[in-house]
Amino acid sequence: MELLRAQWVIPVNPVNVVLTEHTVAISQGNIVAVLPNSEALQRWPTAKRTELPGKALIPGLVNLHSHAAMSLLRGTGDDMPLERWLSERIWPLESQLVGPEFVYDGALLAAHEMLLGGITCFNDMYFFPEQCARAALALGMRATLGIVVF
Repeated sequence: MELLRAQWVIPVNPVNVVLTEHTVAISQGNIVAVLPNSEALQRWPTAKRTELPGKALIPGLVNLHSHAAMSLLRGTGDDMPLERWLSERIWPLESQLVGPEFVYDGALLAAHEMLLGGITCFNDMYFFPEQCARAALALGMRATLGIVVF
């Protein structure tokens, strides 16, 4: 059992509620309770405690539109209009670079960055979705994956 005690706990339900003096209790990777600090300490006096002063605990965020492997192409022609960027930069580079390992490496980088930003689930559409799945699984992330359709 682990008890996470942040300055603020902001649950999904009820809406528009910010809890103070509350603890999130976690057992085997699952949230088992959100309750006042004093009650949590009474129920689990020997549990590992993590204090998070000045922090807010929120549910994980979801990135609904990503091409994770393209993180390796970041900054390439970012000053160009969309059609020129695609036709003159991205598609030529993809035809030269994109393969299974490129997608795995790029998705792994993107997934690390997403986790650092509080994103715990993402929706991805790109080539070699099985490699993106491999990267998400390596980090314990949830993902919904599709393929590129033109």
